[in-house]
Amino acid sequence: MGFSQALTRSGDVARIAMSGEIDLRVHDQVRAVLVEALATAPARLELDLGGLDLIDSRGVGVLVGVHRAAVGCTVEITRLQPPVARVLRDLGVFDVLCPGGTDTGLPPDRDL
Repeated sequence: MGFSQALTRSGDVARIAMSGEIDLRVHDQVRAVLVEALATAPARLELDLGGLDLIDSRGVGVLVGVHRAAVGCTVEITRLQPPVARVLRDLGVFDVLCPGGTDTGLPPDRDL
């Protein structure tokens, strides 16, 4: 499967919808769109991961990097699917990237 992304802006919110797989082949592409979104200094960056089927550990590293770089900007992950949430939990970054659990339909402390 491939990867696709779409960056949209509305007021002071930047939204990136991602679908497919974030793996070694697309890390630079993902990083580039995240940097592009942050360059406009949005108040909120919404990462819609509802279409993601897979994310590898380096892809998670890209998400952690954007979270750290987003000074003055709230990063919100939405529509997180259970397989991707499981990877975030296994790597110990779920609570950092998804405070409050996000909208997986699962409570933050539920074992995926």
